Amino acid sequence: MPTGVLVCGPSGVGKSSQMETFLRNARAPKSFVLVDPDRLEAVDHKEASKKAIAKVHELIEEGKSFV
Repeated sequence: MPTGVLVCGPSGVGKSSQMETFLRNARAPKSFVLVDPDRLEAVDHKEASKKAIAKVHELIEEGKSFV
């Protein structure tokens, strides 16, 4: 069964880094996809956020787990 994890907080506080460490230490399956708007190619934060949301919807449709 796919799992979705939502992590919130301001830019630059280490959300992605902490989740990568958590998943590694928890020995979570490598099938988790990390969706990070700051790592997507985009003109601005608004566009990056839209792309991230679209990616989450895509992963849900594909039945994949994501953070």
